[in-house]
Amino acid sequence: MNGSEVTTTEGIGNQKNGFHPVQERIAECEGSQCGYCTPGMVMSMYSLLQNNPSPSEQEIEGNIDGNICRCTGYRPILTAMKTFACESTTQTSCKKLADVEDLCIPKFDKYNPSKFKAHKCENHQLEPMESSVDGITWASATSVQDVYRILDTHPGVSTRLVVGNTAIGIYKTDHHEFLLNIGEIPELKKASLEADHAVIGAAVSIANVINLLTSWSSSVSTETQSTFAALTKHMNKIAGHQIRNAGSILGNLMIVHAHKDFPSDMFTIMLGANATVMVGSSAGVSELTLPELAHADMKGKLVLSIKIPFSKKGQVYKSYKVMPRHTNAHAYVNAAFNFVLDESKTVVSMPTIVFGGLTGYGKRLPKLEEFLIGKKVTDPEVFREALIQLQAEAIVGHFPTGKNDYRRSLAPALFYKFMLSLQSQVPEHLKSAVDEFERPVSHGNQYYQPNKENAPIGLPVPKLEAKIQASGETLYTADEKVPKDTLYAAVFVSTVASAKISSINTEKAMKMPGVVAIYTAKDVEKSRNEIDLFPTEEVFASSEVTYTGQVIGIVVADTQRHANDASQEVKVEYSDIQDPIIELDDAIAKESFYKHPFFAHVDPIKIGDVIFNLILQLDFST
Repeated sequence: MNGSEVTTTEGIGNQKNGFHPVQERIAECEGSQCGYCTPGMVMSMYSLLQNNPSPSEQEIEGNIDGNICRCTGYRPILTAMKTFACESTTQTSCKKLADVEDLCIPKFDKYNPSKFKAHKCENHQLEPMESSVDGITWASATSVQDVYRILDTHPGVSTRLVVGNTAIGIYKTDHHEFLLNIGEIPELKKASLEADHAVIGAAVSIANVINLLTSWSSSVSTETQSTFAALTKHMNKIAGHQIRNAGSILGNLMIVHAHKDFPSDMFTIMLGANATVMVGSSAGVSELTLPELAHADMKGKLVLSIKIPFSKKGQVYKSYKVMPRHTNAHAYVNAAFNFVLDESKTVVSMPTIVFGGLTGYGKRLPKLEEFLIGKKVTDPEVFREALIQLQAEAIVGHFPTGKNDYRRSLAPALFYKFMLSLQSQVPEHLKSAVDEFERPVSHGNQYYQPNKENAPIGLPVPKLEAKIQASGETLYTADEKVPKDTLYAAVFVSTVASAKISSINTEKAMKMPGVVAIYTAKDVEKSRNEIDLFPTEEVFASSEVTYTGQVIGIVVADTQRHANDASQEVKVEYSDIQDPIIELDDAIAKESFYKHPFFAHVDPIKIGDVIFNLILQLDFST
């Protein structure tokens, strides 16, 4: 927080000073149930209004794509937020009870941003700092030369350069002795348009890059506009709004440097755009391609910026992402294509074809690229031969999550989608393959018949505590004062899906600071170690594990941090490790069927032609 000002939900409104309109509206629209997520929803909307006092409904929905609600449901939350939208003419679609005898549907006053001044950090001045806790040092650099000096004076120390440090949300067990904050260095926050490329500093957030590329569109060629638009569209599918506000492009690329299995969208789309990075050290500055960066020795070095070249005449750039959810999800497979075509739709130079998620981070397909030079993309035979080459070159590696066959099928599907988009005319029945799915603004309504005779029963009465939930003033269990000598616990779990437990070694964990005890199945009576489910499941796995993440034991310590750290040091040895069954076909092949008396009446599986047998059973008589 060095050099920053923090504004909380209590700071924008509370019981004493009055509530902010965002807090009032989410309360009166029944947008708060347990209230745990409500302050986060409020602050996301408040932040949007500070930057854009009159957002669209689409912008409002996109703004809370990183907020999760588990109980209320998003309809009343979005109903409250959309009263601030520029499309809103009534400024309300919420129902409010003015009196138990009188049900009315009033309008909110139009939001006046001038009455609610933004909280901004005045006289922002970053000061160098260094602090150490539990053997981990956090330091802030104020210049690039400062970074070089610190790196050179800590040559043997495990160091991570951070801007938002959002990678810790993906790789939670990554530990470094030295964390160096480079997020506020002025040289790394610069961005500019040069003669034939854009330059973006290493500390520019992903959200700001999206804004920059959008604003630059009017200053570049039509082809470059198209490329910038494709990049920003894909970036909006990376993580969620809050992560994009904190994380940087270069930080995302450096995750690939540390974890080659990471299917980085940023790496794929920037490699597809033929971007390069500038890397500096006390010895000088050099320019690297992204594949070179992925394997470079970065000790004592700092990524300074990324260069995105402008598109040429006839250049077409597109990228795709197949994922479980629209946001906050890693790609099953992502892809980027960059072709330069002449008027006859012939590929005139080396194209760029990148697939990520097949074997980890994005990689080019050089043989397919070479094959396509001088070929017409409108020639069906060229497409058939290209598909054969793609199938041979796009090798799918094994992923612990499975879906290998599905990911293998996506590579030719995305290539087909791109090639189809290059055709001068697309048949009507194939247009859906070219068009990208655009998630529309969601809408929801609630209908009920109020009965005034039973008031207030059956009427939409806002919760009494809804506003203090929105202002963060509600107290939860975690807010209560912890009694003296309270102990904390952390479980340790299986790292394999199906195996026998050979041994559990807790010796190192017991010697760690603050550890009081470690309990496993041997410390609990058998009858107390069983949960009466079908089948019966153990609280602590005693002799075998049947799924990854099954609880094996628990560490008790004087702080949560000590318990968490010690739980990572318990060593479990396994034997008879079996391949996990994660696909339905695998379960059938291995005859892994769930057996329970309740399901004894279910007929055995019969193999046959289902459709044919159904047709035989149809009655065609008149």
